[in-house]
Amino acid sequence: MVPVGRRFCTARGTEWDQGGIAGFDGMTDEQVLVYGRHLCAEVVKTGQDVYHSAPAYEAVGLPYSVSLAQALEAICPQAVGFREAGEERERLAEEREREELERRCVAYPPHRPRIRPVRRARGTVETDYHALVAHEEDELELIEAGPLRVEGLVGAEPGLLQITVAEELSTVCVAVEVYDRRPPLERRGWDQVREIPYRSTRGRLEFVDFYGGKRLGDLTVGGKGRYRVRVHVRGSEDAAEQWDMGAVERFLVMVYPVDR
Repeated sequence: MVPVGRRFCTARGTEWDQGGIAGFDGMTDEQVLVYGRHLCAEVVKTGQDVYHSAPAYEAVGLPYSVSLAQALEAICPQAVGFREAGEERERLAEEREREELERRCVAYPPHRPRIRPVRRARGTVETDYHALVAHEEDELELIEAGPLRVEGLVGAEPGLLQITVAEELSTVCVAVEVYDRRPPLERRGWDQVREIPYRSTRGRLEFVDFYGGKRLGDLTVGGKGRYRVRVHVRGSEDAAEQWDMGAVERFLVMVYPVDR
């Protein structure tokens, strides 16, 4: 195992550090460590981690760089503690925000189906790229492919369904209802209603949270084959204009097989 001091010293001179540690070229390891320990002490004074303590670098006359900050963590455990504590605070804050959104979504009056669905579910889903995504394909392949080019509210290709959301990055309320036959058309109370064909490739279509990996609903009751997907949305305008006040866009997605 390389000693922690040595790990700090060997990081100098890398091509991708934009000049930070390269400034130590020509110094002995002992000289570099003196700078490092001095910098660590200045970072600790700020009470911040090595990535958010610009005054510390200025105090010792070193330009900030990511590689220098990363190397510094090897000899500055107090700063690592600051970073970990900050990350935990952020995680807890995001968790509280998500729980509040979940409570808000559940508090909305539930949809009353006109015929009995085979199954139903609802909850919050985090979205990105203006896209609420349900898919059946490999997760990594989906990420590499990126979002579909969807014109209007909803689009699909075999194994992938994508619904347009108002905000580029947001949490939305989603209710799904799965039927074994065509449900009655409902428009009252919804800003938009659109229905499109969809072909299931594996027989298990699910909405996927972009960041938490949460899955909502098994939407393909009849296995692989042809389906119709009907999407209802309300609150898009409020979500786009009042996102900072907690406005939440709401979706109802009905899925039923055809030719069964």
